[in-house]
Amino acid sequence: MKFFLHSLRTSFPTAFLTVFLLLLSVGSYANHIVGADLFYTYVSGSTYKITFIAYADCGSAASSGAFALLPTARPQICIYNGGTSVGNVSLTIDTPANPANGKEITPVCPADSNMTQCTNISYSIPGIKKFVYTGTYTLPSTSHYWRFIFDGSLGGSF
Repeated sequence: MKFFLHSLRTSFPTAFLTVFLLLLSVGSYANHIVGADLFYTYVSGSTYKITFIAYADCGSAASSGAFALLPTARPQICIYNGGTSVGNVSLTIDTPANPANGKEITPVCPADSNMTQCTNISYSIPGIKKFVYTGTYTLPSTSHYWRFIFDGSLGGSF
């Protein structure tokens, strides 16, 4: 009995602290963005076309949150010359490249192409949609250190 009381007395503070910290933890939120690509292409002079592609999960929360706002999102790209911020550009959805509500790219067999959660949320096959955003930016000078950085902001009410 003495050993049990000693063991309880030494382990109780640790268990209490662990439970207390778990109760204080910050909730997590899913935005259903499963990946992204950012690249630029030379247009002419000092002008570049910037393309941002967001890949989104058509899962159960597709009708709410960030996924539902992707058709009207305006991703922010920060422009740096080395470590110095020079400006930013707000991209818009590229409707010639994809429909405004995204293009489904789920890798499934042709027979299952209409059976994903992008078609109907009650279907069991997860789905992925691609949203393409573009914009142009003219650099103010030449430099070997230009950087285009997505800062995580999708604009609007994100």
